[in-house]
Amino acid sequence: MSLKAKWLDWFDKTTEECYVQFEGDRIRAEGVIRSTNPEFRVQYRITLNNEWVFREVEIQSRDAKDEGKQIFISSDGNGKWTDYKNQRIEGLEAAVDIDFILTPFTNSLPVKRLQLPRGESADLTVAHISFPDLTVSPDHQRYTCIEPGKLYRFDSLTSDFTQDIAFDEEGLVADYPQMFKRVK
Repeated sequence: MSLKAKWLDWFDKTTEECYVQFEGDRIRAEGVIRSTNPEFRVQYRITLNNEWVFREVEIQSRDAKDEGKQIFISSDGNGKWTDYKNQRIEGLEAAVDIDFILTPFTNSLPVKRLQLPRGESADLTVAHISFPDLTVSPDHQRYTCIEPGKLYRFDSLTSDFTQDIAFDEEGLVADYPQMFKRVK
């Protein structure tokens, strides 16, 4: 089984196409993000187990000057995070999910993994990948289920940012106000 999604940012400067494939005991998402202002292109490949637990991500980015960066990180799902040289990444021991600000796909990971009932919340630590430098650091977030499978409140526990995110029947972001809207 596979899914295909396309998102636009709310300002129509960035598009993303994402393909999600379910392959036995794993899920693989591959995406391309293109921006016109500032001009850049990002490709990513995220691998999860079949319970939506993060395993690895590879990200490659190129800007208008054709300068590129890349990152590879993996997790065993039990607090051990490593980079492309298999060196341990410290500070992520409590993290299970990743959050890459350029894609709404990563919001699906905790929602699908946790399957929260209405009114329930979960505080979590994620491995946050910043852009454009592609550094990894822990970030603290909360997801609250407003309507199971359809609407969740996202709260940053390190800032005052909060937003209600709508998901479609496939479990992908349909509408992330002021950020992303699914168009396909």
